[in-house]
Amino acid sequence: MTRMPPTGKTKAVDAYLSAAPEGARPILRELRRLVFETVPDAQESISYGVPHYHRNRDYLAAFAAYKGHVGFGFGEGGLTGEERDELAKAGYRLGRVTLQVRFGQAVPADAIVRFLRRQARAAESEGKRAPRASPRSSRRTSSPAR
Repeated sequence: MTRMPPTGKTKAVDAYLSAAPEGARPILRELRRLVFETVPDAQESISYGVPHYHRNRDYLAAFAAYKGHVGFGFGEGGLTGEERDELAKAGYRLGRVTLQVRFGQAVPADAIVRFLRRQARAAESEGKRAPRASPRSSRRTSSPAR
């Protein structure tokens, strides 16, 4: 896989990973690798203080390090009921739109790759539509009367 040269955003994610608790780092690196192997043209940034990934301006995923686990955010409709059941049976904690991977626990790579592929396909079909208007560009700008 060929990655673009580091940008300010990539460096910010690198800094986030370096500052994360030691137990979180291998999980974070694995999640990042899965994102870029599955969706090579994903855009990486720091938003709300944590790494986020987008494609065609559509949300793919995010992750964050916590005291004893890493949270992987997959957004609305990210996992099927069957995938949720499979992950719960394997010992993963799930929130409405998040998956927790405890330090020392294996990253559920197959489930994450399936999810990322679905998200990427959805973003691809979204990308074929006309670009969304920026809220700022639709506002009228006028200078104050003098």
